[in-house]
Amino acid sequence: MTTVQTISMVGLALCVMYIVNLVRDSYRKEEASRTTRLRSGVMRTNDSECPFCFDDGKAVFRRAHARVIYDINPVTTGHMLILSTRHVSSYFDLSEDEKRAMWDLVDEVKVFLDKQFEPDGYNVGVNIGGASGQTIPHVHIHVIPRYVGDTPWPQGGVRGVIPERQSYE
Repeated sequence: MTTVQTISMVGLALCVMYIVNLVRDSYRKEEASRTTRLRSGVMRTNDSECPFCFDDGKAVFRRAHARVIYDINPVTTGHMLILSTRHVSSYFDLSEDEKRAMWDLVDEVKVFLDKQFEPDGYNVGVNIGGASGQTIPHVHIHVIPRYVGDTPWPQGGVRGVIPERQSYE
């Protein structure tokens, strides 16, 4: 290989790396912007950027006011989310029918998970608002199966949202 060919190859490689970095940086900026909008609650009903408004057809259960999916970042095996059909940020803004439909699904999900995974217990909860840890401003209920040994210190359960207050001592 001649010096000119080597220089050309190096130049081409540098150009490719530059383009890859530009694309990656652009993607990261868009993701950061999207995440900021999601966390701030700046979304319209059925906003195309809301991941829970997008129905990919993978619902395990579907009802008039809610559907159930597996969490894409599960805390434990079988972690499921019950999503309101209507885009609403706060649980307290749901209609009574929507609330009832979502809580009815908690019971159905429990029966389903008992058969599928035989967990030893459950944590069920709703994060409402950024201070609670809600990262996607679309109402959803977490149903998290628990298994003996999945954590060394399960006592305190949902009290663990504030670790310093988890203990009863």
